[in-house]
Amino acid sequence: MQKTYIVAASTVQRLDDIRQLLYPGASVSEVKDSFIVGQILDSFSLENVSVLSDIPEFDDDPTMTKAFTLRQSCFKQLSCMADKIGLSEPSVLRRLLVYAHEHRTSYFSASTNVEGIENLKKLLAIYEHQLDEANQTLSQIKAAIAKY
Repeated sequence: MQKTYIVAASTVQRLDDIRQLLYPGASVSEVKDSFIVGQILDSFSLENVSVLSDIPEFDDDPTMTKAFTLRQSCFKQLSCMADKIGLSEPSVLRRLLVYAHEHRTSYFSASTNVEGIENLKKLLAIYEHQLDEANQTLSQIKAAIAKY
């Protein structure tokens, strides 16, 4: 599911900083902002959501829109957070990004980085296998068509 939010330019920088902490040297095209936001939402506990209401929403003007494609469970968690503290989903998301950035060294432990890389390696292996199977099927279809 994809939703678009209004964010400040500093939000993009925050996401970049977190990306570099979790995946050193990774570019935006290698590790998407949506993936980082999903990780932040997954690792944030609903019990701690009240800390978000104390965080100022913007430290500069929200001048750009940013689309995030997240799993349904992430949007559900974001909605629950918003309901729990009485703020809009975009507001909670922006505050969560500020919180994660300010506490990034403690928020993301070294084990999270290793687990994240291991998960990416597993996904890559799955995708490579699926691609091989798709190429074999394509070859079979081409061979069958060539017979006619």
